[in-house]
Formats: sequence, structure tokens, C-alpha cells
Amino acid sequence: MTINAALIHDYPEGDGAVFGKSQVKRIAALTNLYPEVVNGRNFAEHASALADVQVIFATWGMPTFGERHFAALPDLKAVFYAAGNVKSFAAPLLERGVISATGMSTRSQWPRCAWLRSCFPYAVISAP
Repeated sequence: MTINAALIHDYPEGDGAVFGKSQVKRIAALTNLYPEVVNGRNFAEHASALADVQVIFATWGMPTFGERHFAALPDLKAVFYAAGNVKSFAAPLLERGVISATGMSTRSQWPRCAWLRSCFPYAVISAP
């Protein structure tokens, strides 16, 4: 079974790639990866093509999902976040039962840690 995935983030290209070419290539080898990076500004433009996406790989600039996001992503099962703090966007995902994980590791292991076994559930690091 092929997993449909997308990269969703708003990390500035000039600051370097959090998801470098080798990581994107590896994710694409493991999934049916949507060919464009989606962010808060272009979400509406891509929304109709995201209906089959089951997994999101994200980093800084991950938008906080509202009804329009969940309506466009009815099959969303998991979000893997290649950074640390998720408090700005995690609550709506958790409320919908979306499996969510973040890479809590050193920069040298980012974003690799977002899709390997070293991820931690949001609930563990977001608990008060």
C-alpha cells in the first residue's frame, strides 16, 4: 500500500533547507509525495489536490489547521514535524486524532528524526 504524503511548511528558502534534497528524495521513495511544498499562502491553490494525503512532513511555518484544512485533507492520519515546539499548531490535530510526532534532537539529526523512530508524540512534549 502506497502512502500519500505532502511537505507543508513555510521555512524561508534563503535560510537553508530543513528538508534537503536527500531527505525529500528518501521521503519520495517511501511515499507518493505531492510534488509541491504547501504553505499557508498557497494552501488554497493546492487544496483540491490534497484529498488523498495521509501523512504530512512539516517544519517551521506549519500552519495551524482549521476547518478548511481538514476539509481538504479528509484522509490525514499523521504529521511528522522536523523541529521542536508544536504548541502553535498541535491542538487541532490532536483533537482530530491525527497521529503527531516531532523530532526532539540535535540539529545534525534534523529532519531525519521527523520520520525515523526517534520521534516523540506531541502529547508527551506538549503536556502542561
